[in-house]
Amino acid sequence: MLVIPRLELVGGVASRIASLGALGSDDPLAAARAWAADGFSRLQVVDRDAIAGRGSNLRLAEAVGRDGAIEVDLSAGSNSAEQIEACIDAGASRVVLGARALTEDDWLRSVAETFPGALIVETMVRERRVVTRGWVRTLPIDLLDLVDDLDGVPVAALVVAAPAGGGPELAHLEDVVEGCAFPVFVEDHHPTMSALRAFEHRGLAGVVIPGGSLATALDPRSVGNEFGR
Repeated sequence: MLVIPRLELVGGVASRIASLGALGSDDPLAAARAWAADGFSRLQVVDRDAIAGRGSNLRLAEAVGRDGAIEVDLSAGSNSAEQIEACIDAGASRVVLGARALTEDDWLRSVAETFPGALIVETMVRERRVVTRGWVRTLPIDLLDLVDDLDGVPVAALVVAAPAGGGPELAHLEDVVEGCAFPVFVEDHHPTMSALRAFEHRGLAGVVIPGGSLATALDPRSVGNEFGR
């Protein structure tokens, strides 16, 4: 199982609070290289400005992706083939799709066939149901129904996120893993080593965690040695 640090870009720099914690730097390339040195092979870069529709940090993301120290999954709210292609051209190994992937099945299948094995579907879940538009709207679909809808679609992975105050149920995640032909990842806002091992025991392919947790709540080398590759 992989642990993937999350690096958040806001206003042309890396978010110190959300991404780097006690490292106290806003240099995303330095952070990516440090995590690579600690044993991590993969990083999720989140462009918060692009997702919110207020700008882009693609050049910063490209600096990390082109550096080659660590593989990059780029999340920038990509809702078109052109946006996906721009992320891949910027050095992303995989692209986390925007909300359109959850609402337009035909579009998802089309872009997944155009970029096979390069696209990640991310969904927020509350009480086992898929959530879009932040936490405002809950679609009337169970997570397991979404898994059925993704059957045969050549995506790279499914990432399951949950509210900051809690996480998905382990038993439910196990059902999701069993129903998927592709890797399943989960986001954990407050990770512990015991929680990471529990996710591994349930068959999860990986856990995305805030980069700041590696500087404050966990020992990065220990996590990297056990779950980095």
